[in-house]
Amino acid sequence: MSKVSIKALRHYDELGLLKPASVDMHSGYRYYMADQLGTLNRILALKDMGLSLAQIAGLLANDLPREQMCGILRLRQVELQEQLQEAQVQLQRIDNWFRQFERENEISPYAVIVKAVPAQQVVMAQGRAANSEALGLTLDALFDCVEAVITNQRVRCIGYGTTLYFDGEDNESELSVGACISYDGYMDEELLPDRCQLDILPEVEQMASTIHHGTFDTLTVAYDAILTWISTNGYQIIGPNREINIAYKRGGDQQHFVTEIQFPVARLTTDPKD
Repeated sequence: MSKVSIKALRHYDELGLLKPASVDMHSGYRYYMADQLGTLNRILALKDMGLSLAQIAGLLANDLPREQMCGILRLRQVELQEQLQEAQVQLQRIDNWFRQFERENEISPYAVIVKAVPAQQVVMAQGRAANSEALGLTLDALFDCVEAVITNQRVRCIGYGTTLYFDGEDNESELSVGACISYDGYMDEELLPDRCQLDILPEVEQMASTIHHGTFDTLTVAYDAILTWISTNGYQIIGPNREINIAYKRGGDQQHFVTEIQFPVARLTTDPKD
């Protein structure tokens, strides 16, 4: 019947989509009438549009009016357009990967993903480093302040230490930074030292992220990789970047350090190549 397999016809019967006109009691063979071809073609046409058999069953069973049928198909149209856009993004990422490979003749160790990051309540100490060479000592002092607050107020530390950069990473003059630690529990703001504050790191729907293994001296390579990825994949930076110390011990062997670099991003409205 319209070159539809016996298995498919049986399945349509089980779902109530297309019941045979009669069934042979002995052989189990299904018989259909010529006037059922229209229904079968309608099923196949809706299936070709990507509707599930359950959706098709609802459409046929309820004999929906034209307006509702159009509404369902418009929703499917939107779904397909979104899938097409996502497929185009994936194709662009593959194309960018090939270009990078051809340019550098090696696979980059820095894989970049875009993920959602939830809001976090933090204790933050802000300060300024005179230059990039002074950044380490500045952050040590800021994190000492934050850790003392958490200890004194007896709240539970959760997550990893996070550094926020309020100035551009490529700025060789003063750097404005924030040392943050997430916590769980009640904090008395009146007991906070002057340089510390309670804050909320906002939820970020699209956070570009990559992982760096090794010393802080080579972090610039990771930054180059993620910033290149952001620009070539049609994103723009929309907020301060973050460094998360996933594996870190002050004075420890930096070869074992693991740092996550994050940038909040949003899609550009135009193609970055334009």
